[in-house]
Amino acid sequence: VCNIVGHALAWEEYRSADIGVSFLFWIFAVLTQIGTNLHNDYADFVKGADTNLRVGPARATQKGWIQPKTMAKASSLILAAAIAVGIQLVSMGGGLPVALAVFACIFGAVAYTGGPYPLGAIGLGHISIAYAGLGDVFTMFYFGLVPVLATYYLNTGFISATAIGFSLIMGSFASAIITVNNIRDVETDKAIGKKTSAVRYGVKFAKREYGILMVASFALLPVMWMLSLIPAPWMFPLIAFIMADKEIREVFRLEGAKLNKCLFGTARVQIIFTLIQLFAMYNADRVREACYDFYVRMFLTVDPLLAMGLKMGIFFGYIAHNRRQRGQDPLNPYARGDQMD
Repeated sequence: VCNIVGHALAWEEYRSADIGVSFLFWIFAVLTQIGTNLHNDYADFVKGADTNLRVGPARATQKGWIQPKTMAKASSLILAAAIAVGIQLVSMGGGLPVALAVFACIFGAVAYTGGPYPLGAIGLGHISIAYAGLGDVFTMFYFGLVPVLATYYLNTGFISATAIGFSLIMGSFASAIITVNNIRDVETDKAIGKKTSAVRYGVKFAKREYGILMVASFALLPVMWMLSLIPAPWMFPLIAFIMADKEIREVFRLEGAKLNKCLFGTARVQIIFTLIQLFAMYNADRVREACYDFYVRMFLTVDPLLAMGLKMGIFFGYIAHNRRQRGQDPLNPYARGDQMD
């Protein structure tokens, strides 16, 4: 979805977007992602991180479905294909900036978890971004800044402040996903010396980090609007914060394997946010008219204070009812029973 955002932004701002170039970078991103996942599958197993105590989704090497060497070779082949696509992107006008991005992505793919292969062959087997506790920063860069900005740059030839803002939004979502992963695996990571943020600073810190990242993903929209970087209708995705709030509460409440559903829930929020964002970009005038019509009908047609009080009463009443059904404090979201503190 990050590449789509970069492409859509280039088109909406400058009517400069080549679907062929954007699609080619999307292929590069997908191949790099697959290669990274396969290498992580291999490296986490040989490092002892993936054992029978793993609480995350099953991995092929850990389950014995594929031999470690076979998995490493598959990862290498996929990343080699990604390099070939990256070279093509550079030759199509990407130049040095895209060449550096391609190199950083390929190196990061094998350095994220590290392991004896292939970095061990050049004396860098000790390098591991994830085991050093930099996984959050890695995902912000590789799954936010790089795909959005690279796609935008390939289509426009430069990078704008608006593109940087949207890359930070996508990166915050990606970092939030990896943070849930770190919270879930905190016990097994401690046992093997993997210094994630949850291990270094504790689960409470990591859960607060998750909440900040999710809120930041949405808060950047009004910030960009106040800086006159985007029109008001582009803030329409803020309505998806209702879903984000639910995921934040679930992450604060759950532990261990139960957090797996929050991984998919956070990814779902990002996808829905992106779809609404794309709709708002391409239908800004319609969104503006619809919001104005809603405002007139609900707050001007009838008595404004009465209408506002009614809407707020229904909204907070629904929240209180929903929390009471779950056995939670209907008024205080940070009550001890919610395990929020």
